[in-house]
Amino acid sequence: MEDGMRPGARRARRVGGPVVWRVHLGAHKTATTHMQRALAAKRPALRKAGVDYLPMPKVRELGLPELHRALAEADAPRPERRRRLRAELDSLRRRGGAVAFSEENLLGASRQLLGRRIYPGARRVAGFLSLLGQGENVLHLFLGVRSWDTLLPSAYAEMLRRRRPLAGGFEAVRSRALAEPPRWSDLVARLKAGAPKATLTLWRYEDYEAHAREAAGLFLGVDPGPMDEIPRPRGTATPSAEAVAEAEALSERMPSDRRLEAVREIFTRLPAEAGVKFQPFATAERERLREAYEEDLARIEAQWPGTVARWD
Repeated sequence: MEDGMRPGARRARRVGGPVVWRVHLGAHKTATTHMQRALAAKRPALRKAGVDYLPMPKVRELGLPELHRALAEADAPRPERRRRLRAELDSLRRRGGAVAFSEENLLGASRQLLGRRIYPGARRVAGFLSLLGQGENVLHLFLGVRSWDTLLPSAYAEMLRRRRPLAGGFEAVRSRALAEPPRWSDLVARLKAGAPKATLTLWRYEDYEAHAREAAGLFLGVDPGPMDEIPRPRGTATPSAEAVAEAEALSERMPSDRRLEAVREIFTRLPAEAGVKFQPFATAERERLREAYEEDLARIEAQWPGTVARWD
């Protein structure tokens, strides 16, 4: 058994008993991919410890990443979609024990970090996930958060991989953020309103690299042991300013599959190391956004004590 796994945890797993659901919602660009890859490699050991961690292929097989789109179409998923999802999740529920999965696309797409209200469908998604916690079952939600001075450029570059630039480009995002910085506290309030019986735990992206094992332990409910060194995925790294400008200049009529291929080539050819990293905020603006971020985290902790994980 790996170092850190609790001995005897297998005996605590009860087939057919209540399920403890542990759902990591992202957000985008908060090291979610690293955690997913590291935990997928540990799945056999985690199952022995009593936690069934669902790797990304299984999560996407269930159709969960598209849930936010179905919820955006109406006040609830279409009846046939609700039935299918319930049937799939019931098959997991019957196992008993703890089931954990991580999927940032549950909340929406990376572009939904760029508007006035981040992840506008979050309350509906939380409401659907709350079905997992019915009866004797328990639902725990987890979320990585990040300062807007680095998150917004990264999310914008990610959005360019699949979609044409927003009207006004990043300047519109920048102006809006400086006039009224987005609030994680607003997202927290909506998640809690949608799933009032669930617990919600946040950790800071800025703490994750030094505390990946602790963050994963919070998510799983067991110590996962040492986290393997996973190379940073080049496909999701923030590119250079030159690469973003070239991607923005692509034809708006380009089909999405061709855009994805073209932007991948541009970002690979012009990585941040080859020029100036895409960071449109001036130094004073970055400081302003970081201050607003820390004030917002303090607001969350004051209203919902214990929600924000901190490590010395």
